[in-house]
Amino acid sequence: MNKEQKKALAIAEARLRAKQKEAAQQPAADPQPARNIMDDMALFATNPLLAGQRMMEMRGMSEAEKEQQRASERGLRREMVEGALLGGLGELQATGAGIKGAVTGEGFTPAFQRSLTASEAEASKFREQFPVASTAAQVAGSLPTGVAGASRIAASKIGQAMPRLAQTIGAGITSGLAGGLATEGGLEERGTGAAISGLLGTGLGAAGQFLPRVTEEAKGLLARNIPLTLGQAFGGTVKQAEEIATRAPVIGQIIRGAERRAAVGFDRVAVEDALSSIGFKAPKTASGTDLIKAADDAINAAYKKAIPDSGLPNAQPVFKQFDEIAQGASDLPKAQFDQLRAKFKKALDPSLFKDDLSMDGDATHKAMKFLGREASRFMKTGDPDKQDMAKAMYEAQAALRNELVRQNPEAKDLLKVGQAFKQFQPIVKASVSAPSKGGEFTPAQLLAKQKVAGGKAFARGEMPTQRLAQTAQDVMAREIPDSGTPLGAAGLLMARNPALLVPTMVGATGAGAIYGTRAGTALGRGLIGAPARRAGELALLPMASGQVGSLLAQ
Repeated sequence: MNKEQKKALAIAEARLRAKQKEAAQQPAADPQPARNIMDDMALFATNPLLAGQRMMEMRGMSEAEKEQQRASERGLRREMVEGALLGGLGELQATGAGIKGAVTGEGFTPAFQRSLTASEAEASKFREQFPVASTAAQVAGSLPTGVAGASRIAASKIGQAMPRLAQTIGAGITSGLAGGLATEGGLEERGTGAAISGLLGTGLGAAGQFLPRVTEEAKGLLARNIPLTLGQAFGGTVKQAEEIATRAPVIGQIIRGAERRAAVGFDRVAVEDALSSIGFKAPKTASGTDLIKAADDAINAAYKKAIPDSGLPNAQPVFKQFDEIAQGASDLPKAQFDQLRAKFKKALDPSLFKDDLSMDGDATHKAMKFLGREASRFMKTGDPDKQDMAKAMYEAQAALRNELVRQNPEAKDLLKVGQAFKQFQPIVKASVSAPSKGGEFTPAQLLAKQKVAGGKAFARGEMPTQRLAQTAQDVMAREIPDSGTPLGAAGLLMARNPALLVPTMVGATGAGAIYGTRAGTALGRGLIGAPARRAGELALLPMASGQVGSLLAQ
């Protein structure tokens, strides 16, 4: 090293010593507040790039800064454990210290009090520094405890007998325990905190259990896209209020129209379930007889695709079955009976048969399609005699299809169509026998036909769509309502009592906004069910009630 290099090194060392001396003379800077790990987590969720940058900055922290960070994380974990133990962490630690003190000779009470005081001081320091994060961590930590406690109570014998009351009591007990443990002071202060928190938790639990909420049965139907009315969704007092409202002019027509839409929605889902083996999806606007025709057309198309070239090797059994069906309809007026026999004769026209009385695939499909088309046409007339003719033609069509499946057991696609057709028959019969002129049917009417068709399978609950129909029967109306015309009802009301027109129309506007569309009904469900949902969520967070009770007690 030459002289110039030595001189430059000496100057650098002198400058460094001067800076160190100056820094030592400066007053010590306030320590940086401990960073909260929740802030880092929130930052990572909203801005991953910035969060990554901050993580890189942590690599340059001093040991003191890293210790502050670790202390922040320890405090946060402690608050979450405090929540899980419903505020009893300090007491649990103090009990352990007391037992140790009793063994070592210090004594249980002195050791217990010393440990509890130190624990509360540590917790108070963290809570003063991070009040929001501390409360949030305790509430979050109490969620598993609250849910587990409510589940255990609901699963007990008492809970099974009266689950709503049991869960309400459970919410009150856990909240009271949390409030008593979270309150600082002696037994009197802790007792006050427990009482306040217990009452608050019980109130939230009762509100969550007993305020109107969508029933479990209705949730299943709504999930299938069946547009239930508010009364059908909530049951109880909401349903009673809705039934009363249906008696009002104009408003009643609007609500009955919504009930009819729910019935149509059920019919669509039932038909789609029955024809699931061929992937049938009901047209959006189809209902009643149009829905039945659309399903029958889908089955016809599937049959045409699946029918083997041989069709019916032996069509003789079909003649006998058609004759038996016709004799079963002999109580029809002579004109209609003769017309039915003519339709059967046309369906089995000699031109469709070969010399050996067999029918190829095209001929068989033509006969089935003719019977279905004519039955649908007679169903729409609304004439009882012609609807009985339609029923007989549907039976003849079923006989032809069943014979086709029986004589072609190896055709797998045909078996799928046959399954869909078999499951469709109770629906057809329910539609034919329904009092509704449009052919809509209720869950009860479908169940009645399934019971006849299913026998033991129905008794075991194994009929297709049976469970859906049983659930809907408990939730929906027992008959298809005639919605009428709201405007016509308004005109009649004005003619009878003009003074009632304005208030009725105001009410009808509100009813139309809620019941007139799916979106309006969904909004109504949200508004009515929100208080019970929020209260139920808070009831499962015992530390939320515990914190409030503790603050009020202190």
